Amino acid sequence: MFRLCARMSPSIAMALLVGCSYFPVTHHVDEAVGKLASPPLDVLPHAEADATLPAEALPPPPPDKPGVDATPPGDKGVGPEAKDGKLPPPRLMSDRLPVPREFPGGNTPAIQLPADPAARKAALEKLYPPLPALGNDVAPPPGPDDQPLSLTQLQLLAVTNSPLI
Repeated sequence: MFRLCARMSPSIAMALLVGCSYFPVTHHVDEAVGKLASPPLDVLPHAEADATLPAEALPPPPPDKPGVDATPPGDKGVGPEAKDGKLPPPRLMSDRLPVPREFPGGNTPAIQLPADPAARKAALEKLYPPLPALGNDVAPPPGPDDQPLSLTQLQLLAVTNSPLI
C-alpha cells in the first residue's frame, strides 16, 4: 500500500501544481478581454452619409428582350381577379377581421358614420378629439465631464457593459 502511495505522490503533486497555476491564466485572459473592449469602435469623426447608392448596389434593369416576362411575381394574375380581370368589391374591415364574441368588447356594435362629408367630419372629431400638446422636449443630462457623450464614448460604454457585444 505504501509503495502505491509513494508512486502516486509525484503525480498528485503535479496535479496540484497545475491546478494552482490555473488562476494567473484566468487573470491574464480577463485582462486581455478587457483590453479588447477598451479601444473605441469609431475613432473617426462623424461624416455626413452619402444618400446615393453606388451603381453596383442597384438592381439590374428588367430585360427588354422579346419573350422575357419582366412582370413582377405579384402582378401575374394569380389572385381572385384573374378570372374575369376585375377586382372583387372591397369588404368591410369588420367582415375581414371579426372579433370573436367571447373577447372583451366583442359585443360592441360597429361605429356608424354618416354619409354626409360635413357630418362625417364632425362625428370623427367627436370620436377622436385632438391630442394634447406634448410640451417641450426633455433636455438630456450632461455626460461625465458636463459635455454630451460622443459616439465613441457611447460605443465604449456599450462594449464594456453588454455581454452580447
